[in-house]
Amino acid sequence: MADNKKQLINCYLYGNIEKEIIFTAKLKDNTQGYFYFVEPECKECIAQGLKMLSSTSRSFRFNYAVKKFSKIELKYLTDIDNYNHLSIGCHNPDKSDYPGMGIARYIRLAEKPDTAEIAITVLDEYQNKGLGTILLSLLVKYGVKNDILFFCGYVKANNQAMLALLDRFGFQIKRKEYSLLYIEAELSKCYEQTERVLQTQRS
Repeated sequence: MADNKKQLINCYLYGNIEKEIIFTAKLKDNTQGYFYFVEPECKECIAQGLKMLSSTSRSFRFNYAVKKFSKIELKYLTDIDNYNHLSIGCHNPDKSDYPGMGIARYIRLAEKPDTAEIAITVLDEYQNKGLGTILLSLLVKYGVKNDILFFCGYVKANNQAMLALLDRFGFQIKRKEYSLLYIEAELSKCYEQTERVLQTQRS
């Protein structure tokens, strides 16, 4: 689907709302996903999504089983400029109770503005279906567009699924810090894989 088309999507909090859909895709099980930039109105959806994560998924994402976000954290996660801090969400248009599927973001490092730290979260029911791959591909696409040269981040050493995903995009483990691995990738070397993933969804 072409970028930047507005569509009505169902939100369990607000009913049908208009979102600028930047990409659509089908997962391995044919579940449809609508991808869009996160906005301030997404606070409650993100808060609810956290509650739906298993303790293992919370631990992988936050390094501990965080139970809820504070108001300050929710503002930080949603009050963003989509240049220095970009966040992409994904909804299932066929679910009315809670359509959220996953979210990915990057935050540009103030001390190293050509580099951004990334994080990806996928709800348990959508894991191992290719959603993380699409979210990472979109992060790379917009990171390049927004003048970022490198992605970095921390991954728990026992999060084999995430490490395998990052390896496919050319991320390298630079060091280990207790139970965490610090990973880094040059976006120019990720772009071929990114285009392959997104082109497959377009065809």
